[in-house]
Amino acid sequence: MLIKALCDYYDLLASQGKVNKDGYSTVGLSYLVALTPDGQIADIIDIRIKKEIPAKKDTVKIVYNPLPVALPLRTQKPGIDLNIIEHRSLYIFGLNYDKSTGTFTPNDATNKAKKSHEMFVSGNLAFIENLSSPIIDAYRNFLSNWKPEDETENPCLTALGNAYSGAYYGFCLDGRPDIRLNEDKQLLEKWESGLSQQTETDAICAITGESCKTAKTHNKLKGLMGGQASGCVLVGCNNDSECSYNKEQGYNSGISEAAMKKYTEAFNYLTSSRTHKTLIDDTTVIFFALSDKDDEYSDLFCEEAFGLGIDRDDTEKGLKRILEDARLAVLNGQKLSFPAEIDDDVRFIIAGLKPNSSRVSVKFIYNTKFGTLLKNMAQHSADISILGMTKTPNIYQIKRELISPKSKNEKVDPAMAAKLMQAIINGYTYPSSLLATVIRRVKTDSDEENNSFIKLNSTRAGIIKACVNRKERLEGKKEELTLALDKQNTNAAYLCGRLFALLEKAQQDASSGPLNRTIKDAYFSSACSTPAVILTKLLKLGQYHISKGKYGYYWQGQIGEVMSLLGGELPQTLSLTDQGKFIIGYYHQFYYKENTANCNSKLQ
Repeated sequence: MLIKALCDYYDLLASQGKVNKDGYSTVGLSYLVALTPDGQIADIIDIRIKKEIPAKKDTVKIVYNPLPVALPLRTQKPGIDLNIIEHRSLYIFGLNYDKSTGTFTPNDATNKAKKSHEMFVSGNLAFIENLSSPIIDAYRNFLSNWKPEDETENPCLTALGNAYSGAYYGFCLDGRPDIRLNEDKQLLEKWESGLSQQTETDAICAITGESCKTAKTHNKLKGLMGGQASGCVLVGCNNDSECSYNKEQGYNSGISEAAMKKYTEAFNYLTSSRTHKTLIDDTTVIFFALSDKDDEYSDLFCEEAFGLGIDRDDTEKGLKRILEDARLAVLNGQKLSFPAEIDDDVRFIIAGLKPNSSRVSVKFIYNTKFGTLLKNMAQHSADISILGMTKTPNIYQIKRELISPKSKNEKVDPAMAAKLMQAIINGYTYPSSLLATVIRRVKTDSDEENNSFIKLNSTRAGIIKACVNRKERLEGKKEELTLALDKQNTNAAYLCGRLFALLEKAQQDASSGPLNRTIKDAYFSSACSTPAVILTKLLKLGQYHISKGKYGYYWQGQIGEVMSLLGGELPQTLSLTDQGKFIIGYYHQFYYKENTANCNSKLQ
């Protein structure tokens, strides 16, 4: 499914001129080798792009990035192989650079430099035979006249120093850097005509269903978190146990060379884009829409799911309107409608990939209609919304609340993160471990004195509300937890949470100043599990606080109101779901903003 979707996406990108044509690949060139008409190197020109990056202490770091250039398709086979218009230093110059001595030599233990240069010269001379232009003629003379053993002290190469080996090179005419070999019309026409003549077929492509030449090896996918710098392979069979019917390597996949080039090119385009890629722990997530307006759909998803900023002001304004309209429609129980610029039938693909050595494993993939996706995300936003929340928390913010703020090594289980993603995208039940984890954090974490962290903040309360409500809704039950305080809710666990909050407010009212330790610090965790034992004790203590407090009569009335709804009976124990209801009852009551001058329960 992923490869087919990437091939379709490539066709869209190609129609918009965003990816290379068939038969070309992008190479980052650092230097241009300026050739005289007789093939001598007159200069090596630095064409890297200068970029300033903010660094520490308001300083700026200068970096130089290679210039992306489209060249005839690069080989990715291991070992020595031929490229037309070669870009690697060992092939072009036939010289090794010794960093320890700062010298060049054509010799090495395996004769790799010699073999590489000889293949480069013979292959490219054969290709440009019968072609003639100023740059091609200069290139031909260079190929014929360059002798590596005579150029070990070439001043243009020695000036490069350590940069020599890792850089990629192009060719131009001396004094005319605008006349480049990779842009020569005759050369490119011959290259493209050769591609069109490759009509050999040996199978039916598993992706396109057309007669094809099967790709023996697949190009590498780049930009993956934790992957090799040279890239990783999605499709490959190297072990004897993976081969069948005497087919080796990529011949087992049945994927054509054309489809292989499409899906790898599309993937590498996505991983190079900030608005089509993000990270969830060590998993790289890519997403795209099969539409000419892919950027708009991807921006919309990126903003809602990951909270990543959008650079285009007009787009951002439109996205916020669409997202807010969808969220309000779900909150108010209205039918979700989309503006004219949104096609709800557009296919939207989200995939998570993780490299394993030199290979890639697909951790999850979702292929859904964008309208369905937006509806499910709006439902998630409505489910998690709660009093005190100003903006729907994104996945990163949710994950941050599942670990202790004091921990440096604790990580969220990747399986739970994937299930959370699935719940948001497909509208499924949230993972049970999500509710258990956030309740454990609320019960075990403590408030910090500087208020930089509160154990029960709006995000944690929203997660609990979402987990409880969605589970009950999907089971056909009535949702019990509302956006803010619900005085009509008669659920015992919810009422016990309200009661605990009122007892804590009474304690605060009775104190002449800030308390170092409240009943929440001492009893919240146990009250959440066994309310009958703890609340009975706190009700007796509460009478003392009520008698001492300035607004004791007010708290007495509030506590009496909750106790009457409980019928005077407190539950002995609470299940995990009921513990969640207890916490939401506490949160609603404690942060409830009462419209009376006699109440100090200001919203925090």
